[in-house]
Amino acid sequence: MNQRTVHIVQKLSHASDRWSLSSLADTFGVSERTIRNDIKSLNKFLVKEGIGDIVFGSKGAIMLPAGFSRAEELLPVEDTFAYKMSSEERKELGAALLIGAKNYYTLGEIAEKFSVSRATILNDLDGIKERIHKAGLEVESKPSRGIRVKGAESLKRSYLLDFVSQKAPIVDQWLALSDNAEIRLDTVTIKKVLNGQCHALGITMMDAPFQLATKHLCICVTRNRNGFRLEDFGGSYHGIDAAGGGYQ
Repeated sequence: MNQRTVHIVQKLSHASDRWSLSSLADTFGVSERTIRNDIKSLNKFLVKEGIGDIVFGSKGAIMLPAGFSRAEELLPVEDTFAYKMSSEERKELGAALLIGAKNYYTLGEIAEKFSVSRATILNDLDGIKERIHKAGLEVESKPSRGIRVKGAESLKRSYLLDFVSQKAPIVDQWLALSDNAEIRLDTVTIKKVLNGQCHALGITMMDAPFQLATKHLCICVTRNRNGFRLEDFGGSYHGIDAAGGGYQ
């Protein structure tokens, strides 16, 4: 399975809105014929796993089989990260992983998540730390436990919000990590709430800002739930209310 096909599975798995041939083609910058070929290849995998075929409806609408919710978890681990990320991508993803983490991480654990060797992560470590330091945060190392990021929650959220604002595959890979399962689960609920508020206020949001707002809210809700509260600095930060952690 090629890299784009893996990303197609991730996008179809995380979206509550319908995708079409044209919208996927626009997202990946390829032709509709290429997307058809990707889905043809994907269907072989889905049928083999007993899930069923993706079919095309009116105007190229993509119709998912009933069991598609299992597709992402059935992807071979080597396929999820096997399209070897560049060193720069690993450093960026590594920084986001550590900044968003609840606990310490050993280099071996990071390497396992990225399907690379521990030596590869060790080579990337200075670049990962550089990104964390540029965000105004510190890296704490303990021989028996690994490494973690220390610093203000406002700075951590700022980094993560900027990170998910990118339109890049690396963001989808970060969201696909098991650590971010809560964010993925919150997506459906938050989209319903956001849709309801837009309807109540008579506001229409284009898809791109709607998806971005959903990601931002998911990060804030999940971090609040896990006890990562914003410090009280008497103001707002990137549109987040200091007292409640909600959007103003």
